[in-house]
Amino acid sequence: MIRLILSDLRYALRGLRRTPTFTFVALGTLALCIGANSAMFSVVNGVLLRPLPFPDSDKIVRVWSGESLTARQIDGITRQAKTYDALAGASPTSLTLTGIGTPELVPATIVGAQHFSVFGVPPVAGRPFDEADSRSGAPPVAILSHRLWQRRFGGDPDIIGRTLPLGGVGRSARTIVGITPPDYRPFEWDSDVLVPIAIEPGSHEYTDMAQYLLVARLSAGRTIQAATSELQPILARLAASDEQGYIHPDEAESARVVGEHDWRVGGVDRALWLLLVAVLMVLVIGCVNIANLMLARLASRESELAIRRALGADRWRIIRLLVSESLLIGLGGGVLGATAAFLVIPVLLSILPASIVRTEAITLDGTVLGFTLLVSLAAVVLFGLLPTLRSGQATGREAREATRTTTGGQHRLQLNRILVGAEFALCLILVSSAGLFLKSLASLGRVDPGFDQHDLITLTVTPSPDRYPTEEDRRLLLTSVEASIASIAGVENVGAIQVRPMTPGNMGVGISPDGSPVPDDKRPLLVSYRIVTPDYFSTMRINLQAGRYLEETDRSDAAPVGLVNEAMAKAMWPGENAVGREVSWDDGSLWFTVVGVVADVHQNSLSRAPRVEAYVPFAQDTWPASMHVMVRTHGSVSLNTIRQSIWRAAPDLPVTSESTMEAVVERSLATPRFHSTLFGLFAVLALLLAAVGVYGVTSYLVGMRTREIGIRMAFGASRRDILEWLMRSGGGPVLLGIGMGLAGALLSTRLLRSMLFGVAPTDPAVLAVVAVLLCAVALLAMAVPARRATRVSPLQSLNEQ
Repeated sequence: MIRLILSDLRYALRGLRRTPTFTFVALGTLALCIGANSAMFSVVNGVLLRPLPFPDSDKIVRVWSGESLTARQIDGITRQAKTYDALAGASPTSLTLTGIGTPELVPATIVGAQHFSVFGVPPVAGRPFDEADSRSGAPPVAILSHRLWQRRFGGDPDIIGRTLPLGGVGRSARTIVGITPPDYRPFEWDSDVLVPIAIEPGSHEYTDMAQYLLVARLSAGRTIQAATSELQPILARLAASDEQGYIHPDEAESARVVGEHDWRVGGVDRALWLLLVAVLMVLVIGCVNIANLMLARLASRESELAIRRALGADRWRIIRLLVSESLLIGLGGGVLGATAAFLVIPVLLSILPASIVRTEAITLDGTVLGFTLLVSLAAVVLFGLLPTLRSGQATGREAREATRTTTGGQHRLQLNRILVGAEFALCLILVSSAGLFLKSLASLGRVDPGFDQHDLITLTVTPSPDRYPTEEDRRLLLTSVEASIASIAGVENVGAIQVRPMTPGNMGVGISPDGSPVPDDKRPLLVSYRIVTPDYFSTMRINLQAGRYLEETDRSDAAPVGLVNEAMAKAMWPGENAVGREVSWDDGSLWFTVVGVVADVHQNSLSRAPRVEAYVPFAQDTWPASMHVMVRTHGSVSLNTIRQSIWRAAPDLPVTSESTMEAVVERSLATPRFHSTLFGLFAVLALLLAAVGVYGVTSYLVGMRTREIGIRMAFGASRRDILEWLMRSGGGPVLLGIGMGLAGALLSTRLLRSMLFGVAPTDPAVLAVVAVLLCAVALLAMAVPARRATRVSPLQSLNEQ
C-alpha cells in the first residue's frame, strides 16, 4: 500500500513539473491565502485563545461594579466575600526615579497585599508584600520589575534592601523588597514598580477616591456565577451603609464577576473573529480559483485518462492520482504559507493598535503550525473535491467525446460558472466590508477635535513629591517651566492640562444640578473635570463662546472660578446664559463660579461625543502629580530644545510622553485604521483572485468553443457579435454572484455596526460602488481573452479542431 502511495506521489510530482504555470499559480495562490490565515490566526490564538501565563489562570477574575472602587469598598468586599482565596485592589500610577542618572518617570501599580497570591507567581528574588506593608505608618516598600532591575541597576543582586529615591503616591523614597519574574505582566498596562496600598482609613482617598479595580482568585470548586451571586448582595449592603453614595443601588444590581482573560480581550474579540472569518473567505475564494484551474487542466488530460482506463486503470486508481496531486499542492502551499506567515507576523505586530493586549503571545507556535496544517488539508478538500469527483464520474466514452467536440465539456463549464459566481458573492461581501471601514475612517478623519492639532508639541512633567512637597512648590515649578519654554525662539504659546486630549484618561466628579445637596437615593450629575493653566486655551486654540478665559489672577487666594464647555452649559442651563452661574458639589457646597463657556473638545476619541465638562485653574487646584505641557510653535522647534529648557528650570524633573498632537490624534485612530487596513488588504486579495477566476473561466470558454467561434464567424458573425456573445456567456455567473453577494452583505455587515462611525452597515452608496467595481473588474477580466478570440480567423479556428 505504501509503495502504491509513493508511486502515486511520484507520478503526481512529475505531472506538476510538466505544467509549471499551473503549479506556480496554484502554489502562489495557496501560499498567499494560507499565509494570511496563519498570520491572522496567530493574533487570534495569542490574544483570545491562549490562557493567561499564570497558574490556574481560569480562576483569576475581575470583580466589577460598573465603576472603579474605593479602598473602603474593597475592604468591605474582602471582609464579606467567601468565594475567593485571595483578593487585591490595583490602580495604575507613576513614580519618579531621581538621583540615579537621568530623571525618569516610571510606570507603577498600587496593589493589595494579596496581589501575588491572586496571580500565583511569587517574586524571583526577595519577598512579596504582606498585610503589614499596608498598615498605617508602615515603612514604604516597593518591588521592581525584572526589566527595570536589569535596565537601570544591571541586575545587581544587592538591590534587595536598598532604599531608592522613588517619589510618588505620598512617598519620596522606598525600600526594595523584591523583584518580579521576567515578562511578568499582571495587568493590561505596563508597570515597572509595584507598591502596596497604604491609605489611612479616615483619609479622603480611603472613602471617596474610586480609583481601584479588584482582581481575585476563586476558591476551589467556586464558579464565576456563584461569585457574582455573592457580590451583588455585598455591594447592596455597602450601598446602603455608604454615606458618600459611591456605590449606587443600580450599580450593585448590575455588578458581576468576569474572568480576567475575558475582561482583557472583551473589547477586541469581535473584531478579531470577524477578521479571521474574512481571511478564511479569502482562502475559500483562492480554493475556488484552484478548483477552476484543475477542472480546466482535467479537460486537457481527458485523452490521457481515457488511455489509462483503456489499459485497465479503474475509477479509484484515477481518483488516487488526482488526490495525490491535490495533496502535494496543498502541503506545498501550507509550507510556503507558514513561511509567509513567519515573515508577515512582525509586520502585523507593528500595526496592531494599543487596544489589543497580550501582543507578546502572538507568535508562530505549535498551535499556529497545527492550524496551518489543518487549513492546508481543508484547502485540499475544497479545491480538489470537485475535479476528483468529476474525473471519477466520467466514462471512457465521455472522455473520448470531450476530446472531439465542445459538447462534452458543457457540464464542466457550467460547474466553472457556478464556482465563479460563488467567489464573486464572497468577494462582494469582503469588499463592501472594507468599503464600510474606509468610509468610517474617512468620517472620523473629518471630525473636528475642537482644537488645532497642527504645530503643537506635547510632553509630560512629573515633579517628585520630596523635591516639591507642597502645592505652592508645584505651582511655582510649573510656572517656571512654562516661562522657560516660552522664552524659546519659535514658541508662540505654552499651556498645561492634567489629562491630555485624545487619551483614554478622565477625571469625573459628581455635582448638584440645582445647588442643593443630592439625596442619598439620587445620583449626582457626573461631570468630566480638567485642571488647566491660564494659557492652555489660547495654546490649543479652543474657541471662547461666552465670558472670558482663565487669567493669571485666578489664584488660590481669589474666588474659585471655572469654565464649562457648551455641552455642560446646554445640559445645566438650556437657553440661558451660563456665565455667572454657580456650580456646586453634590453636597451643595460651592465648587466654582462660571466665568466663561468654551467650545466642546473630543477629549477621549474622535468617535465619542464630547462629555459634560468643566475646567478649573491649576493655581486653585494644584493636586495633580503630573501635568501635560502643550507648546504651540510657529517655527522649527525640536523636542530636545524644549526638553533642555525644562531642565534649565528644573534639572531633576522627569520629562516623558514627548510627541506632537498630530501624532497623538493619529494614534487615537489606530484601531479603526487597523480594521480598515486588514479588511482592505483582504478585499484587494479577494478582488484579484476573483478577477483571475473569471479570466480563467473565460479563457477556458474560448478554448472549448474555438470551433464554434470559427463556424459562427464563417456564417457571418462579426467580431463584435462574437465579443458580445462571449461576454454574455461569462457575465451571467458574475451578475448572479454579485446579486447573491449583495443579499449576503445586507445580512453580514450588520455585525460590523459597533465598529463603524458615521456610516450605516447597509450603506447603499458603498454597496452600489462595490457592485459597480466588481462588474468593471469582471468585464475587464473577460474582455482580454474574449478579444483574443475575435482575432483568430475562421479558417484557423476550424483547422485547430
